[in-house]
Amino acid sequence: MIVPGLSEDKLLAELVADKECIARKVRKIAREKILRLQKSGRDGINEELGYTYEISNIVYNNTWRVAIFINMAKNPKWYHLSVCCVESGQGTKDYYFVRGFSQKKPYYIKVSAHAMKRFIERAFTTVSKEKVAGIDLAPILIRKGEVITWMKVADPKLWKYTINNEEENELIKLFYTFYGCYLGCETENGNYVFKTYLNKNTNFKKWGEKESMLTCKYAHMVFNESFYEKKFIENIMDDEMKEMNVGIKQCFKFKLVP
Repeated sequence: MIVPGLSEDKLLAELVADKECIARKVRKIAREKILRLQKSGRDGINEELGYTYEISNIVYNNTWRVAIFINMAKNPKWYHLSVCCVESGQGTKDYYFVRGFSQKKPYYIKVSAHAMKRFIERAFTTVSKEKVAGIDLAPILIRKGEVITWMKVADPKLWKYTINNEEENELIKLFYTFYGCYLGCETENGNYVFKTYLNKNTNFKKWGEKESMLTCKYAHMVFNESFYEKKFIENIMDDEMKEMNVGIKQCFKFKLVP
């Protein structure tokens, strides 16, 4: 079980073992759901159905939150997202995503309780925040197959977003995801911690990092084209961003693969 103070290597090993077990359990659940939908005459209907589960009776007895999405008109008909929910030792929960299987180099991303709190505060401006639970949102923070782009940020204006003053001496990284930007860092063993959430529509210009941040944002669009409407991308591209498109997949090296 993941507890405070566990080494990174041990933590990652638990996450990888759990992830494989979760995949088997989810496959069984999804097949049963699909069979029921077929029997009820819903095969071929283009509608995305979502189901959430909490699973804990696995290899290391950690608790995972799983979201399963089924569309009977697509092939494959389902996919799932999962996250490990861990007590932080301070009465809050941290969330661990295990990724890197596409290149056979597993790593984890820890979304801190503070980052989740800020996500709820800043991403849900029109929804009653009392109705939003972090544990329900957690699985969908990172989309299926998403390539996360990142950049180094040295602007002192960003330090106020960190939790502790001693973190000002770290070289902060900004991570760009479809649902918004996070500030965090890379660990010694090549894992990542998202320490706080900024917002969906980050104003890059006010931080004096315009060129780098625009590159990071546009790189995310290029690596994740299926997430964006083509018309949307064309509308927001100015001349500077169009120039960046030349070989950006080859030139932009700062990315976290699924």
